[in-house]
Amino acid sequence: PHNLIERGTSNPDSYEHKAALKFIDNKVYQKIGAAWLDVTADMTTKGIVTRTTNKFKDSRENKTVDVTDLDVAKLYSEGYGPSNGVIYFSDKTAGLDYPALRLKNASELGAGLTIAAENPVYSQGHLNTTDKKPMAILTDAYTILSGSWDDTKSTLSTSSRVASNTTVNVSFVTGDKKETASDPYQGGLANLPRFMEAWGPSKTCTIRGSMVNLWNSVQSTG
Repeated sequence: PHNLIERGTSNPDSYEHKAALKFIDNKVYQKIGAAWLDVTADMTTKGIVTRTTNKFKDSRENKTVDVTDLDVAKLYSEGYGPSNGVIYFSDKTAGLDYPALRLKNASELGAGLTIAAENPVYSQGHLNTTDKKPMAILTDAYTILSGSWDDTKSTLSTSSRVASNTTVNVSFVTGDKKETASDPYQGGLANLPRFMEAWGPSKTCTIRGSMVNLWNSVQSTG
């Protein structure tokens, strides 16, 4: 099953073959007809994509995240929404410790959307809550960040990272660290979507959609 999110070379099952917009290493390509056009410069200039090394710490992985931020609202308003609703992401750039994709300003989608990523995916704030559309994420690991998440506090204690009520409407296919049978209990379903903030009884994460565990995470094994 993990072939779904791995690159398409010699891999007919990869979602790279289905995508109309794909992120490969430090480049973004848009499919126009049968050709792939490099749109990296334009999407960067327009603020749709921002790439930052060592942007914040993932305390579960104990690694700093080399993040590609995707502004979903601008993706659609600037005309880069994938024509068939499928985005593929894979970053294996040499020298990066922990590359990942983060979805921001994604409370409203321009159309139904599927994102397949070989790397971890983070979403920040409400996801697909306004005029909700069909949405799926396939990824090595999926982490939900609330609207109160602050990158500058990522190295502080959990008590300094207090969440705010956040809703995500998405079906996700992802991995867990290991099968419980071969390792001490990993937390089961409660740890399939990953978190890095203090939630507790007064702060709620609401998830509407299917949660599917098809593999062990390859990159996110903390």
